[in-house]
Amino acid sequence: MSLCITIHSHENAVEGNKMSETKAYFKAIGDVHGERGVYQRIIKTCEYSVQIGDMDFDYSYLIDRKISVEKHRFFGGNHDNYDVIKDSPHNLGEFGIHTVPNFGDIFFVRGGWSIDRKARVNHDVYYNKVLHRRKDLWDEEELTMQQCGEALELYEQVKPKLLVTHECPLNIVKFVTNPEITYNFGFEQGVIKTRTNQLLQAMTDFNRPKMHVFGHYHTTFDAYIDGTTGTFGWNTGDVPTVAPELVDQYTRYVCVGICKSLILPENFVATL
Repeated sequence: MSLCITIHSHENAVEGNKMSETKAYFKAIGDVHGERGVYQRIIKTCEYSVQIGDMDFDYSYLIDRKISVEKHRFFGGNHDNYDVIKDSPHNLGEFGIHTVPNFGDIFFVRGGWSIDRKARVNHDVYYNKVLHRRKDLWDEEELTMQQCGEALELYEQVKPKLLVTHECPLNIVKFVTNPEITYNFGFEQGVIKTRTNQLLQAMTDFNRPKMHVFGHYHTTFDAYIDGTTGTFGWNTGDVPTVAPELVDQYTRYVCVGICKSLILPENFVATL
């Protein structure tokens, strides 16, 4: 498939700047981490969107600011508030199929594992009855084993073309992270196996999606990889470096960076 896809940076966007005169049809939005003004500027220039995890710790502003529930949705990552996230009508839920009108079906899976968990707290901290620090770590950041099984079963039935998640499959992690990061957090492994990346790997091993969009790693990446073996193919935009009969074994993996968005056109899924 030859199609130009734009990853748009909003990190330095200023209210009122004419950063995009043309309204996009759909955007997959990377980690936001509570940057509400940035998020609103991103969705202002698209018809539909899905934010792919690490949205915020409070979601009531989505209603207060009259952000359309029909057009702009999100699902949880590892830095979301699982005490209140289910109360938000904008939340897509744990996993499943989200149909975007005149775009197609997205198979989504929430959740991820926090590498910085030792620096976080799983309860509010008070000193002398004064709130000192709010809870910022939740056991629910990853799906339970039962939920993983249910998600895998549904995935096997659907065999989606477009997979959108917060994390990525285990075999893809090495392409989007630096082992020094895990070492600096006190881990011996360069790539850490988590419940989420192993679930996504099992999905990939069963059926390769045509395209897999994810966030979590705060970097931008766009290339074709054989997800079942972890073999790099070619960067998007380059000529495939494998035999024509092997091209279908490679999935396009796109990591959307923090406060960035992946712009996709109308009726995109049908082109995959």
